[in-house]
Amino acid sequence: MRKKVLTLIMALAMLLTLVPTALAAEFKDQDEVEDWAEDAVDRWANAGVISGDNEGNFNPTGDLTRAEAAQVLVNLLKLEGTADLSGFADYATAVKDHWAVPVLEAVVAAGIMNGTDKGLEPESTVTREQMLTMICRGLHLEPAPKDAETDIPDIDDAAEWSRGYIIALNKMGVVNGVDNEGSAAPLTDISRDAAVTVLDRLIGGYASEDGQSVEIEEGKITLIVADNVKVEGTADPELPIVVAGTANTVDMEKVEGAPAVQVTVSEVKIENAPAGTTVSAVEGATDVTVGDQTVEPGEPPVVVEEDKEPEPTTPIVPPAPPANPDAGKALEAANKAWDALATLLENKKVNGLIIAEKDTNGHYTLTLDADAIKADQPAFGEGTLDNLMGDIKKAIDDNFGTATLNIKVADDGNPVPVYANKKFDNTNLKAALVYVADGFFYKLSQLNVDEGGAETVYEYKTLTGTVVYGGGTDSANVSLAIKLKGEDVKKVQALADKLQQYLSMDQMTMTEITKKYGSGNILNNVTGEDKYIVVGVELPPSVLKKLKSIVPTEQQFKEYSITQAFGGLKNVEIGTDILTGDAANINSALKTVNSNANLINKVLSKLTISIDGKSVTSTFNPGSTDSAWKDFVTGVAGMFTGEIGNTQVKDYALTGGTEDGTFYAVPVKVQINLPSMGFTATETVIVILNIPYDTTD
Repeated sequence: MRKKVLTLIMALAMLLTLVPTALAAEFKDQDEVEDWAEDAVDRWANAGVISGDNEGNFNPTGDLTRAEAAQVLVNLLKLEGTADLSGFADYATAVKDHWAVPVLEAVVAAGIMNGTDKGLEPESTVTREQMLTMICRGLHLEPAPKDAETDIPDIDDAAEWSRGYIIALNKMGVVNGVDNEGSAAPLTDISRDAAVTVLDRLIGGYASEDGQSVEIEEGKITLIVADNVKVEGTADPELPIVVAGTANTVDMEKVEGAPAVQVTVSEVKIENAPAGTTVSAVEGATDVTVGDQTVEPGEPPVVVEEDKEPEPTTPIVPPAPPANPDAGKALEAANKAWDALATLLENKKVNGLIIAEKDTNGHYTLTLDADAIKADQPAFGEGTLDNLMGDIKKAIDDNFGTATLNIKVADDGNPVPVYANKKFDNTNLKAALVYVADGFFYKLSQLNVDEGGAETVYEYKTLTGTVVYGGGTDSANVSLAIKLKGEDVKKVQALADKLQQYLSMDQMTMTEITKKYGSGNILNNVTGEDKYIVVGVELPPSVLKKLKSIVPTEQQFKEYSITQAFGGLKNVEIGTDILTGDAANINSALKTVNSNANLINKVLSKLTISIDGKSVTSTFNPGSTDSAWKDFVTGVAGMFTGEIGNTQVKDYALTGGTEDGTFYAVPVKVQINLPSMGFTATETVIVILNIPYDTTD
């Protein structure tokens, strides 16, 4: 009798959501970039602000010269000014014939670099206080009072001209210190990765291309260096919107709050600014307007007032607007791309498992058919998944054109761009995938029946968003419903209902993790994320009882190696030790997993997995006995051999948390590379296991 099991497909879908943005720039030494700097280096390399040396290396821990720092700021701000450098002391010996003369002129003209008592010193290294000061000057950020209170222990080491800027950046959370004491180390040379990270922590939305839309990010300033830019989001008046570069027109129709706009270039028009907006122009920035008001350079800011109720007049009926030639093209582009995907799935012979449907109003449906999966048989034929990702990307590119797809990635958030200009946005695509997986086991256990059809279909989750065509000339609301159908969905639902008692998924900061579960050496090297995906695993009482029968004391258990632990797992019996009463369902699911080893290995081939810097083998080779459970454990154990297999359970222990229990942390770093989709990403998922030996049977 066939066993139709959905577990494999949903598990693989969940696995693919555990990935975020990684290094997309092709630096030869990208592996040398620390986790905490990866996203920053990736972002600003893609933006064209930083680049590698002649050998293609980024040299993350190398020093930054003053000429290189000037180049970074010129790229960031699109500076074009000129200045006479002949007055600097080292002009004849170090500046005159230097490659960086144009960028040095630009930063001197902008008042960013004033030189030292020795001159411009283009080949000298940049100290932390110099770099922080130049960044603040370039963005025209106000320094804090030099005598302002601060917790920075070595602030007195900073020069008088840098002190206010360092304190201001510290209060903004940009400069948090180079050690546990929070020292600013103002006189220390700044490394290349640290300089880029400062930019990334300070600048949120960055518009560098004409016609771009930019989102205001909480806790960061917004920088606009291009023309015809639209700004969206809720503004904080303490964090300015800086207008620089080649900007000419800035549209703020979709901005909420009372933003503070700082204009640093001439001939800029601020349009549709909300009431309460303040607009100021620096010295030399002329012809700046907000609405019908002129902003004088160097003068107090202009405040946008509420529109007054107009005097009643005889209404003038305007002529009918001309027909929009792009009307309907956004939905047409979405439908063409969807039809191409449906055809691709059918040609790949995936259509029996994944059913793609649509209506005429932008509502799309992907239905996973549990009946299409059989125990002891591969889910797909040989070659089915070859080039599938590349084919999907091509189908979208060929039919979606230059339209932009925005998807809502939080229940209370706005849609964010996931696909634009034939490219996926790694950060937003990851957020969308995490949103799909959020509450995985709870959602499976609480599936709602989609009424009205001949078959029983269950709703899992629906994504909503918009498609924007022609830079905004046409748009359409769209949605994607993910559904399940098949006789065995109820079995999967029952299993999920039991599993969700013992499994959880959350997003937490490292501070929250250590406060709740405790700290340990295993977490010391986990860095680079504001929040981590945390998967909690609570051992069922029956499993804990079995564990104690095999390893009587907690001390003995902690001395076990990972290889020994997997050996012990083979002694656990399905149906008596795990999820009592569900042995048939679990065995059926595991048979399906084992028989699809080739499919799993195709997925694993795109992943690099490590735990605490130790590699996990990306190959799943299950056993071939009569026990699906033992065969499955054999396959998983084979991934944890070598150096990681020799680690001991005690290496993963945590202590000192507020939560009751005995916790162990397994930080799994997953890197995924799908070059055919332009998607490269890294994520650290922290698995927290609660194994309380001190509980009674």
